[in-house]
Amino acid sequence: MVIDADGLFLIMQNVELIHDYKNVILTPNAMELFRLIGDSDDKLQALAEKVGKTVIVLEKAMNDRIYDTENLLKVECPVGGSNRRCGGQGDLLAGAVATFFHWALNNPDLSESANNEFSPAILACYAASFLIKYCNKLAYDKLGRSMKAQDMIKEI
Repeated sequence: MVIDADGLFLIMQNVELIHDYKNVILTPNAMELFRLIGDSDDKLQALAEKVGKTVIVLEKAMNDRIYDTENLLKVECPVGGSNRRCGGQGDLLAGAVATFFHWALNNPDLSESANNEFSPAILACYAASFLIKYCNKLAYDKLGRSMKAQDMIKEI
């Protein structure tokens, strides 16, 4: 389950809805993450305490970060994209995360029993972050600040 936007608002009202659920990915931006855990110096530990030990969090920022609350692991995604974040870009990211997560969960080579370094959820978040940032860069290079989310879709 990938939770973004209004779903995150609901979770902030009652975090018990997803606490310790397996195969849940939250995709907050910086402000949504702040509302969830406050101004914590150790975001990873604060997230583990707040959402439980099985939820993955993909923080959307200039440099996206993935927080694995089970293994207390933070993964920095590649820097990329452009200085233009357009409306709908988070929706594209959530859709890409859901797609890659489905593929990863259904690939026997990526299953958790395959002794991979990273879980299917982390791989999905990393791949989605890379894809959407790259599409953002390509669309921005062509259209500049007039770029919209629809333009990013054309770059997939």
